[in-house]
Amino acid sequence: MSTLLLLTLACRPDPPPPGTGSSGDDTGTPALTDTATDTATDTATDTDTDTVTDTDTDTDTDTITEPIVLSATCEAPSDSPQDPITEHSKLQDIDAGAFYELTDLEYLPDDELTVAVGQGGLMIFRAGQSEPSLLGKEPSNPFDDGRFLKLETIGSDAVAVSNWNSNYDIQFAIYDISDPTTPTLIKDLDLDQPTTIAWSDPYLYVASFDGSLHILDAQELDSVQQQDTNTGQGSPFEMAQVGDHLYVADISKGLVTLDVSTPASPVIVRTDADAAGAYDLAADDDYLYLALGGGGMAIYDLVDPAAPSLVSQVTGIDSIFGVSISGDVLATVGHQDLILFDVSDRTDPGFIGKQRNNQFGLAVELDGNRAYVADWGFLSVWDHDVGVVSPEANFSKSEVYFYEGEQTFTLEVSNYGADTLDLLGATTGDERITVTASTDRVQSGETAELYLTFTDDGGGQPVETTLCVASTDPDEPVTEIDLMSTSVPGVGDLVVGTTAPDFILEDLDGDTHRLSDQLGHPVVLVYFATW
Repeated sequence: MSTLLLLTLACRPDPPPPGTGSSGDDTGTPALTDTATDTATDTATDTDTDTVTDTDTDTDTDTITEPIVLSATCEAPSDSPQDPITEHSKLQDIDAGAFYELTDLEYLPDDELTVAVGQGGLMIFRAGQSEPSLLGKEPSNPFDDGRFLKLETIGSDAVAVSNWNSNYDIQFAIYDISDPTTPTLIKDLDLDQPTTIAWSDPYLYVASFDGSLHILDAQELDSVQQQDTNTGQGSPFEMAQVGDHLYVADISKGLVTLDVSTPASPVIVRTDADAAGAYDLAADDDYLYLALGGGGMAIYDLVDPAAPSLVSQVTGIDSIFGVSISGDVLATVGHQDLILFDVSDRTDPGFIGKQRNNQFGLAVELDGNRAYVADWGFLSVWDHDVGVVSPEANFSKSEVYFYEGEQTFTLEVSNYGADTLDLLGATTGDERITVTASTDRVQSGETAELYLTFTDDGGGQPVETTLCVASTDPDEPVTEIDLMSTSVPGVGDLVVGTTAPDFILEDLDGDTHRLSDQLGHPVVLVYFATW
């Protein structure tokens, strides 16, 4: 049996030295009085009274909370709550007969168009009330790749795109998209490793992965030219302008703030290294919202626009690479999930809900109650309703490995929804594995622990079964997690920073290599696919 131990320690002050208490009792509240008489030249009596009160009200308490046994059932409830996030539509590259690998997108509501870029080049979709469809692409051949990384729309008729890979012919370009079926090149420039782009009429700011910022005069798009370049950034990946300041999400340097009150001559005024790992940012008039990869999501206020101040941060969730704001709803997207937050109180974001991506989310754009996701091989479109309050279960593992003997594996269940999550039951197909929980009611933003205790019966049979957990999650009321055996101890508990288990691999020449033989040397494992 595994137990969860909550230990509370109370600190008690040292007792006074023996003989100093006037009453000689052991009450913990000694009264000390100075009654000594001073018989110097003038006889004086010291009647000052020094009173020391030591009231000890602390209680030493050891609280032991026994895990609870969940019901041995795994059936979806008959009255599951509504889901605040529902899929409106999606378009997969295979179905569209094209090549996507989307990395960035913007939505143009007046035309109901989504402009996107990726390995497939520049793509324009019809994506509004109707099912999304691919209207146009550059390169026009559906399966040719153009390898663009970021984009910035210039009004509704033009878009600037960047490509930091020098192996392709175009690194920076501007396209005419007035006819969405036929994007047409207006102008291209040879810029080194361009990443993110910002439009501030009549200038285009283009940041490069070498830390430089290019200022382009774009009064005439067909004759755009570089006017100036400054340096001082690290690895800029996204930009947003608010008033006279340009804010940069910089992977290596964090949040970089530039003064652009003189638009042709931006000046760096502040760098916040606490935001290192920033991949994306969004802005409104008063706040910045940063996607910090494995660091989660951070919100900065702009009370002083030259020195943004951190007001809240969400950590402990899956990596976040894209962020977007619309009113009091904040959307984040990572490789695994689309997560929505209620940010009506910017200092205290609360979960609305989450949905698993169709593939591999890298960017998100909110427009009203709709979210458009650059989902690698999909353009995914989701609707949300903030009036629907429900729980959302998120499990820390999709598979659990047991080593021989008796052991307990802890599986975390977090609630990414706004309502309380009820764990209704759990079963396994192996009687050697018992399931208990720290609680069966998980509040919004909190985490419960499931304890999977494996007791080997000595028969030597491997574990090959499934943990089934029933809950009040609206879209996945039944979750199944694979349970398996392993011959390597500690595999189930591996996290970043722990020692990797030893293993042996055979190279193409038939020679073997053991990981432990490389101690003290960097080791890179490269996996190849054959498709």
